[in-house]
Amino acid sequence: MRELGTFMLLAAVVAAGPTQPGSAVPTTAPAAEQAPQSVAIPFAPPLGQPLRYRLVREATRGGRPQRTEVMFLVSFRRSGGDYVMSVRLELPPGVPAPSASSAISLIFSRPTEFRLTAAGEIVELLDMEAHWAAGERAVAEMTGQRAIDPSARQAVVGMIAQIRALPPEAQLELFARNVAPIVAAAGVELTVGEELRESGMAHSILGSLMQNATVRLDGVDGRIARLSGRSTVSSEELEAATRELVARLAPSRQDALGFRIVSNELTEAYEVSLETGLTERYRTEKVVVTEADGTTGRATEVQTLERVRSLR
Repeated sequence: MRELGTFMLLAAVVAAGPTQPGSAVPTTAPAAEQAPQSVAIPFAPPLGQPLRYRLVREATRGGRPQRTEVMFLVSFRRSGGDYVMSVRLELPPGVPAPSASSAISLIFSRPTEFRLTAAGEIVELLDMEAHWAAGERAVAEMTGQRAIDPSARQAVVGMIAQIRALPPEAQLELFARNVAPIVAAAGVELTVGEELRESGMAHSILGSLMQNATVRLDGVDGRIARLSGRSTVSSEELEAATRELVARLAPSRQDALGFRIVSNELTEAYEVSLETGLTERYRTEKVVVTEADGTTGRATEVQTLERVRSLR
């Protein structure tokens, strides 16, 4: 059930993409003699230049800490009036690559290419069917080459079917969730101290849930803009969707349904280059508070994505 567990955490914290100001309502700007500084973040990625990003994810499940670390090699090229962002996973020394024994990990660890608009918005995963085909082959191989618990296989097959049945925009967000913060702030214009609020749909393996979010430009330090954000979804809707997913994909785990989601929150902090529009450092923390059998539990996940300029 390892693969189901990986995505149950994803479901529980609602893997929504970074906050993108849309139909926003600014708060009242502070009174000052001089107008607050307005900043327009460009999208001008260096073309053909490999960029390395380290992703560190630290989570607490059942009181036990877990930590994973991977490296992404990212590059950009022009394609007509758009851009293509290529992403390749690089694992630390001693960490084995995903194999046919982990179908879902195999799907999400393949080299990917995303099409971006001229403003830096991710709009398409190129050759998505190749990723799904790799996962289906992995399921067939693990069934034919080794004994597997039928319920575990059912969960994996059901998970793949669940994701494939999602709307295209939700599938895209799942594939892009690890690298989307790199370009999330591109094309945004904000005033220092101004907070923007928006409501919109957050897409995850659970489907689409209404999300309330804020984003704020905290300040500018040289050629770096510092932004922060916060988002939540309805705990009742999140709980209902999580129950439905567990009941459908793991019917033997009825014991996992005795919970209530009390609250959930995602906070973000960005350091963005005002020269390229790319994020230099991103940190997010997801917190879900639950109750089960009269006991309050707290699931946390802290993720840091940082550009690495030297591997030493």
